[in-house]
Amino acid sequence: LEDFSTLASTVFSPEPAASARRTPHLDRLAARSVVFRNTFCQAPICNPSRTSFLTGRRPTATQVWSNDDSKFPPLPTIVDFVRSTAPSAAVACTGRGKIFHRACDVEPHGFENGETQLTADAAMASAAERTLRAAIRQSSIDDMARRSLRNALNNTPRYRRTKDQEKTAVALLLLGHYAATRTRFFLAVGLASTHVHGGRICIPGAYENEGGKPIGPDARIAPSRAKEIDPPLVTWPNWDIPRFDVGERWQREVTGHYFACATHVDSQIGLLTDALDVLKLTASTAIVVQGDHGFSLGRHGRWSKYNLYEDATRVPLLMAVPGRPAAVVTTVVESL
Repeated sequence: LEDFSTLASTVFSPEPAASARRTPHLDRLAARSVVFRNTFCQAPICNPSRTSFLTGRRPTATQVWSNDDSKFPPLPTIVDFVRSTAPSAAVACTGRGKIFHRACDVEPHGFENGETQLTADAAMASAAERTLRAAIRQSSIDDMARRSLRNALNNTPRYRRTKDQEKTAVALLLLGHYAATRTRFFLAVGLASTHVHGGRICIPGAYENEGGKPIGPDARIAPSRAKEIDPPLVTWPNWDIPRFDVGERWQREVTGHYFACATHVDSQIGLLTDALDVLKLTASTAIVVQGDHGFSLGRHGRWSKYNLYEDATRVPLLMAVPGRPAAVVTTVVESL
């Protein structure tokens, strides 16, 4: 996940049940997962953080310190690890969206681009869709989940889809293909609707799709930092949102905007987990939800990332593994 804050619901909401309304699918997945409450990224910026947890090396080893560093030393990645676990078995390592800092079709590092595969093999794509539609029809999932999966598979014009909806649609077809062919797979889906985009906190479309609105007057917001001239030494300038005294109205609008985008990401996670259920893959599939860094929503006068406060360095990490009971781990862990 990109720019996904684990603190958003608790920091800004006066009611304890707010997270269940904003991220119900993630909460449902967490209930059967090992949840790491105190996971911290190696750097509060996309490229060094992602390179770090995908290679298992700190930035001091990868030498990737900023988003401009496009190359790193010849280090093995998570793809090499997955394929080395069973060299004699066919393992599909497929990605879609933001996996490394740039999409995996530009810098693959061992991943194959799922959309390219489906586009190049129309018969494969068609068979995968038939498998998934049949599984949806025969499953016992509730009607809302059934409708959501069918809608995700419909050929909605791209201009009406968000980028994350496109990524999810590709991932759903790939899951249908893997289920039909009994292929061992490692599928990475880089969801990014909570990314800062052109000064807006979301990818266009996600806010409107989730019916976003400003947070209410009862919700607490961070105090203004109108008189701050220089940022503290633990931060870079805001960069994505180069303002300090943003005003209460703007702050409430942007925070509501961010929550709507988080809900949009959550909806995609729900589609993916529902697809695993209907394809009868849940019992044999481990699910990991990992974030590259958090997101500041005004605390300490900070917006976006690029700082060493907990809002930007604490990240979501949960693992739902068949046979492993749910648990909560409070020990501090790194994104390695």
